[in-house]
Amino acid sequence: MRGKTKTALFVMITLVSATACGCGVAAKVQARNDMMQAKSAYTQCLSENSSEPSKCAGLREAYDADLQAYRATSSGLRSGSVLEVQSTK
Repeated sequence: MRGKTKTALFVMITLVSATACGCGVAAKVQARNDMMQAKSAYTQCLSENSSEPSKCAGLREAYDADLQAYRATSSGLRSGSVLEVQSTK
């Protein structure tokens, strides 16, 4: 009986650990998706308002915030590249 209890406990710990890791991965994926959407919106705005990039200031702030969130959740990972969009002011 003692061996079955240890095995059951090991299985439960493994499942909890795998679930916790999965949540971390999901958060990283969501942060990357948010950042990429904000980057796309900002880039689109810059292309449409090349003569007045100040019209895109709100989108730039949103992109910066999402980029910071992505970097915070993805520290230590290098699976994908992040390119920053530079605007001319």
